[in-house]
Amino acid sequence: MSGVSVPRRLSVSDPDYDPSIGERLTVRLDGVDQHGRAEAYDLDAQTVTRCKHDAAGKIYLDGDIIAMEMVGGVVTVEWRA
Repeated sequence: MSGVSVPRRLSVSDPDYDPSIGERLTVRLDGVDQHGRAEAYDLDAQTVTRCKHDAAGKIYLDGDIIAMEMVGGVVTVEWRA
């Protein structure tokens, strides 16, 4: 979406979350694409909330719930091509 700024923060838990925006964004943490992992990001705080994965890359469960973690680093977000 040329010319339109990405949102400074976005969370799938927000009541006004718009999946048509979220699905068009690429979120990177320290240069690593967080596709399929990121549930939220905040460009001002430089954090990503994401699903935890084990060493084999499988989603980590805490009981029946997907475990989440908030991590910090260099967060960049751009529109997908």
